[in-house]
Amino acid sequence: MLYKSLKDEIKGLKNEKALLIKESISASETLAMVREDNRLLQRLGKEHREEIFKLQKKLAEYRDAEEQGLLIKLPCKVGGTVYYTSRHFKEITEYTVMALIIESDTIMIDVGADSLINAKQFGKTVFLTHTEAEAKLKGGANE
Repeated sequence: MLYKSLKDEIKGLKNEKALLIKESISASETLAMVREDNRLLQRLGKEHREEIFKLQKKLAEYRDAEEQGLLIKLPCKVGGTVYYTSRHFKEITEYTVMALIIESDTIMIDVGADSLINAKQFGKTVFLTHTEAEAKLKGGANE
Protein backbone atom coordinates (compact mmCIF):
# COMPACT_ATOMS: atom_id res chain seq x y z
CA MET A 1 0.00 0.00 0.00
CA LEU A 2 2.85 2.38 0.84
CA TYR A 3 4.47 1.62 -2.54
CA LYS A 4 1.23 2.50 -4.36
CA SER A 5 0.96 5.72 -2.38
CA LEU A 6 4.55 6.66 -3.25
CA LYS A 7 3.94 5.72 -6.86
CA ASP A 8 0.86 7.98 -6.94
CA GLU A 9 2.86 10.84 -5.41
CA ILE A 10 5.58 10.45 -8.05
CA LYS A 11 2.95 10.34 -10.79
CA GLY A 12 1.46 13.54 -9.39
CA LEU A 13 4.86 15.22 -9.48
CA LYS A 14 5.34 14.14 -13.09
CA ASN A 15 1.94 15.61 -13.97
CA GLU A 16 2.88 18.86 -12.21
CA LYS A 17 6.11 18.97 -14.19
CA ALA A 18 4.23 18.42 -17.45
CA LEU A 19 2.01 21.39 -16.59
CA LEU A 20 5.05 23.50 -15.75
CA ILE A 21 6.58 22.72 -19.13
CA LYS A 22 3.44 23.98 -20.86
CA GLU A 23 3.56 27.22 -18.90
CA SER A 24 6.06 29.93 -19.69
CA ILE A 25 8.30 29.42 -16.65
CA SER A 26 12.09 29.48 -16.81
CA ALA A 27 14.08 26.40 -15.86
CA SER A 28 15.48 28.02 -12.73
CA GLU A 29 11.98 29.10 -11.60
CA THR A 30 10.69 25.57 -12.24
CA LEU A 31 13.51 24.03 -10.24
CA ALA A 32 12.97 26.50 -7.38
CA MET A 33 9.22 25.77 -7.28
CA VAL A 34 9.73 22.03 -7.12
CA ARG A 35 12.43 22.31 -4.44
CA GLU A 36 10.06 24.34 -2.24
CA ASP A 37 7.88 21.32 -1.68
CA ASN A 38 10.18 19.72 0.89
CA ARG A 39 7.30 18.26 2.89
CA LEU A 40 6.39 15.98 0.00
CA LEU A 41 10.00 15.01 -0.61
CA GLN A 42 10.44 14.07 3.05
CA ARG A 43 7.40 11.78 2.89
CA LEU A 44 8.75 10.00 -0.15
CA GLY A 45 11.96 8.90 1.52
CA LYS A 46 15.58 9.16 0.48
CA GLU A 47 15.45 6.82 -2.52
CA HIS A 48 12.54 8.67 -4.07
CA ARG A 49 13.96 12.10 -3.27
CA GLU A 50 17.02 11.27 -5.31
CA GLU A 51 14.87 10.11 -8.21
CA ILE A 52 12.77 13.27 -8.05
CA PHE A 53 15.86 15.47 -7.83
CA LYS A 54 17.21 13.80 -10.99
CA LEU A 55 13.88 14.50 -12.70
CA GLN A 56 14.05 18.13 -11.54
CA LYS A 57 17.52 18.53 -13.00
CA LYS A 58 16.42 16.90 -16.27
CA LEU A 59 13.43 19.22 -16.49
CA ALA A 60 15.65 22.23 -15.89
CA GLU A 61 18.00 21.05 -18.66
CA TYR A 62 15.07 20.71 -21.09
CA ARG A 63 13.76 24.17 -20.20
CA ASP A 64 17.24 25.68 -20.68
CA ALA A 65 17.58 23.93 -24.06
CA GLU A 66 14.14 25.16 -25.10
CA GLU A 67 14.95 28.74 -24.08
CA GLN A 68 18.19 28.57 -26.11
CA GLY A 69 16.36 27.27 -29.20
CA LEU A 70 18.09 23.89 -28.97
CA LEU A 71 14.96 21.80 -28.42
CA ILE A 72 12.91 20.73 -31.43
CA LYS A 73 9.55 19.00 -31.31
CA LEU A 74 9.49 16.62 -34.24
CA PRO A 75 6.17 16.07 -36.04
CA CYS A 76 6.65 12.30 -36.30
CA LYS A 77 9.31 9.62 -35.84
CA VAL A 78 11.50 7.75 -38.28
CA GLY A 79 9.86 4.41 -39.02
CA GLY A 80 6.42 5.83 -38.20
CA THR A 81 3.52 6.17 -40.59
CA VAL A 82 2.05 9.36 -42.02
CA TYR A 83 -1.03 9.77 -44.20
CA TYR A 84 -1.07 12.20 -47.12
CA THR A 85 -4.41 13.39 -48.45
CA SER A 86 -5.05 14.46 -52.01
CA ARG A 87 -8.30 16.39 -52.44
CA HIS A 88 -7.85 16.36 -56.20
CA PHE A 89 -7.69 12.55 -56.38
CA LYS A 90 -9.85 12.09 -53.25
CA GLU A 91 -7.45 9.54 -51.83
CA ILE A 92 -5.20 8.92 -48.85
CA THR A 93 -1.67 7.64 -49.35
CA GLU A 94 0.12 5.90 -46.49
CA TYR A 95 3.87 6.51 -46.17
CA THR A 96 6.56 5.19 -43.87
CA VAL A 97 8.88 7.92 -42.63
CA MET A 98 12.40 7.10 -43.83
CA ALA A 99 14.20 10.16 -42.45
CA LEU A 100 13.69 13.61 -40.99
CA ILE A 101 15.71 16.37 -42.58
CA ILE A 102 16.29 19.62 -40.70
CA GLU A 103 17.44 22.58 -42.76
CA SER A 104 17.51 26.05 -41.27
CA ASP A 105 13.97 26.53 -39.94
CA THR A 106 12.32 23.80 -42.02
CA ILE A 107 11.73 20.14 -41.22
CA MET A 108 11.24 17.86 -44.21
CA ILE A 109 9.95 14.30 -43.98
CA ASP A 110 11.55 11.81 -46.36
CA VAL A 111 8.96 9.20 -47.29
CA GLY A 112 11.07 7.42 -49.90
CA ALA A 113 10.66 7.32 -53.68
CA ASP A 114 12.36 10.74 -53.86
CA SER A 115 9.41 12.29 -52.02
CA LEU A 116 9.73 14.91 -49.32
CA ILE A 117 6.89 16.38 -47.29
CA ASN A 118 7.20 19.71 -45.50
CA ALA A 119 6.33 19.31 -41.82
CA LYS A 120 4.25 22.50 -42.08
CA GLN A 121 1.68 20.38 -43.95
CA PHE A 122 0.77 18.47 -40.77
CA GLY A 123 -2.89 19.08 -40.05
CA LYS A 124 -3.47 20.33 -43.59
CA THR A 125 -2.62 17.49 -45.98
CA VAL A 126 -0.48 15.21 -43.79
CA PHE A 127 -1.72 13.37 -40.68
CA LEU A 128 -0.50 10.86 -38.10
CA THR A 129 -3.67 8.74 -38.25
CA HIS A 130 -5.82 7.44 -41.06
CA THR A 131 -8.91 8.64 -39.19
CA GLU A 132 -7.65 12.25 -39.17
CA ALA A 133 -6.84 12.05 -42.87
CA GLU A 134 -10.32 10.67 -43.68
CA ALA A 135 -11.99 13.41 -41.67
CA LYS A 136 -10.02 16.08 -43.50
CA LEU A 137 -10.76 14.53 -46.89
CA LYS A 138 -14.50 14.34 -46.11
CA GLY A 139 -14.43 17.94 -44.91
CA GLY A 140 -12.92 18.99 -48.25
CA ALA A 141 -10.78 21.67 -46.62
CA ASN A 142 -7.32 20.55 -47.87
CA GLU A 143 -5.04 23.32 -48.98
